[in-house]
Amino acid sequence: MSARRAAPNIVGFCAALLDTDNTGADPVELARQVEWLLARFSPAPRAGIRAGFATIDATAVATTGKRMSALDAAGRSRVLDKVVANPTTATLVDLLKVPVLLAAGANASSDGLRSSASTTPPARPDADLAVTPSAQWPSCSVADVVVIGSGAGGAVAARTLARAGLRTVILEEGRRWGVQEFREKRALDRFVGLYRDGGSMTALGRPPVILPVGRAVGGTTVINSGTCYRTPDKVLRKWRDNAGLQLADPQTFAPWLTEVERMLQVAPVPMDVMGNNGKLALAGAQALGWKNHPLARNAPGCVGSCQCAIGCPQNAKVGVHLNALPDACAAGATIVSDARVLRVTHAGGKATGVLARRPDGTTFEILADRVVVAAGTTETPPLLRRSGLGRHRQLGRNLYLHPAVSIAGRFEQPVVAWEGVLQSAGIDERHDSDGILIEATSTPPGMGTMLLPGHGAELVAELDAADHLASIGAMIADEPSGRVLGRNQSVQTYNLSR
Repeated sequence: MSARRAAPNIVGFCAALLDTDNTGADPVELARQVEWLLARFSPAPRAGIRAGFATIDATAVATTGKRMSALDAAGRSRVLDKVVANPTTATLVDLLKVPVLLAAGANASSDGLRSSASTTPPARPDADLAVTPSAQWPSCSVADVVVIGSGAGGAVAARTLARAGLRTVILEEGRRWGVQEFREKRALDRFVGLYRDGGSMTALGRPPVILPVGRAVGGTTVINSGTCYRTPDKVLRKWRDNAGLQLADPQTFAPWLTEVERMLQVAPVPMDVMGNNGKLALAGAQALGWKNHPLARNAPGCVGSCQCAIGCPQNAKVGVHLNALPDACAAGATIVSDARVLRVTHAGGKATGVLARRPDGTTFEILADRVVVAAGTTETPPLLRRSGLGRHRQLGRNLYLHPAVSIAGRFEQPVVAWEGVLQSAGIDERHDSDGILIEATSTPPGMGTMLLPGHGAELVAELDAADHLASIGAMIADEPSGRVLGRNQSVQTYNLSR
């Protein structure tokens, strides 16, 4: 952790939020950790959060004549009470709690995570991948096809192309991670390293929606929950009938879904690793007479460590870095990591290759007359604009996010929701009728506390009782009401439909 001096306004807020005078926690060290986390956020959320800390400090000065860090526990509490009492500024405290409690919780849980990971050997070794960091890649090279993005779409496309005998190069902006890092690194290091913009990517709207997008060899499949739902026939028919995609006919599409399920080794969550969080959700659904089931996941060998979202320490969750990408490499494909694609080059209406940038700012070019852009929903529109291919009036429009809301319930008996599968049980009762899919879902140990209510002694009491909470989430099928803006930096906007 950096030894840099922590900003006094962050120190004061940390002290007030976690009642450090009475708990003995070190607000200065926590503030340094928050500073370290913010430095890895993208500029807009980082500036907004820093402005929020400054606003709380200014309120303290206006109210008491002193900065937050100069007040005693009672004085700091009165300032936050004043801020929270105002509906306009109450949401500000909730916003600032996120980086503070994320840093505090992730660091508090790191020793336990490392200890639990060491009790069981990995379910499988890291895959044999042909990965070359961009720093070692030549300034100019030639390929038959370049695939931009190594996530779910890019990996499967690259496997198909390489198996067809084409010299295939896959470009990935992130780096390769191995299972040993997931077993040994701090939770916070894994979080900021695996997520785009350090996990701060947010679609702007009322309310803002956080977007958990991965940036690693394997893309978001490295950090998703492993849940595998077949595309509903209703959605496929909509694609077929409204968008003219004949491949999306349910009968035509079904064999392809089956092939992907076979590659991912999809199976229901075993009850012996599900954990109490999922079992409580199933029991509640059964009591209501609602349709329910263990979720289907791509995690053979899962031991219920609840760390899917920060890289599986068992290599049990088989994202594309453990199947499609090694298959592609076995067929001759090469992955270039740490490579940000600046633009697709083209002439006369045909692709001629790509220009990409290394972390040190130098560039390299790959010449190819075929380019597959699989950079994901948030990064593809800006890339096409940078490439002079962004003239279509629908580019970046019609963004679907399917936002999720969550609720937690307090139980008399301990639940310890983080011991078990992160996303474990599904409740389908209102899925077909209303587009609402309810799932039992937890967070990695220590990383869900940012959602708890209150501040000071009240919040500390909530944190101490967190092992009695069970939580579920509801994913809502929404309308395409968002946009992806920007050219050099992706900016998302999203307004919930009625």
